[in-house]
Amino acid sequence: MVVGKHIADVTSVLDGRHYILILQNQGIIYRRVYNQAKIKGVLLLSSDNQSIPSFEVSLKDVLEIWEVKAFISEQLPEPQLSLEKIKGLVDELQNELSRR
Repeated sequence: MVVGKHIADVTSVLDGRHYILILQNQGIIYRRVYNQAKIKGVLLLSSDNQSIPSFEVSLKDVLEIWEVKAFISEQLPEPQLSLEKIKGLVDELQNELSRR
């Protein structure tokens, strides 16, 4: 589930952020967006999945834009070890080895 904020003005679209777009021909699309409205009159839509190609969409084909603000997931993220945590573990191992 995704929580979004409606964007009324395309100039408010910031490069590299995630948006949900409602497009005239493609329907609803979730992508990372790069705003090229001033340069080419398009938005560049890029997927974080490298197997899905990026493509440009004309501003006239964009019906609505929603900036993704949050998401709700049934899967919890895997914990990531911080460098401090790893250093602490290495220090503990070194202390353990020096005691033997």
